[in-house]
Amino acid sequence: MLSNTINCLLERGGKLLAKTKVETYLKEAETYNDPDRFLVKWAIKNNYIAIDDEIDIANVRGNFDKEIISEYLNQQTYDVFLFSKGGARYSKRLCNDNIPLEEAKKICQSDASKGANYMAGFVIHGTYSNYKQGEPFIIDNDKVINPVEN
Repeated sequence: MLSNTINCLLERGGKLLAKTKVETYLKEAETYNDPDRFLVKWAIKNNYIAIDDEIDIANVRGNFDKEIISEYLNQQTYDVFLFSKGGARYSKRLCNDNIPLEEAKKICQSDASKGANYMAGFVIHGTYSNYKQGEPFIIDNDKVINPVEN
C-alpha cells in the first residue's frame, strides 16, 4: 500500500518491518484512506510521537503501548452500522453516530444487533463516508431495541 514511502524492509523474528517518517506516512495514509492515520494524528497531538519520528507502517498500532491505544480508543466516539447481505454484496447503514464506546459496545453485543442477514458493528466516528442512513438503535435502560424489528 505505501510502497513509495518505505525506507527499508527488515526481516526480524519473522515480522516484516516497513519504516518511514511519520510525516510521509500521514501524507500517503490520507491518499489511501488508512484509518490508523487518526491514531497517529492523535498521538502527535498528545506528544506520544513526533512528526519526524520513524513509524512501522506494516503495523501502525504496534508503534504504541497498549495503554496509549486504550486511551485513544476511549477518547473517541463511534458510529454503529448495520451490515446487511443482499445477494452477493454487503450494504451498510448508519444507525447511531458519534456515540461513546460503551454505548456502541452495548448495541453491538445485544441480540437486537444480529439477524439472519444482518449484524451491527462499530467504527470510530467518521471512518466511513459512503453509506445509507438507517434507523438508530434505542437503548432503554439496559435493553437495546432495534427499531426496524418493532
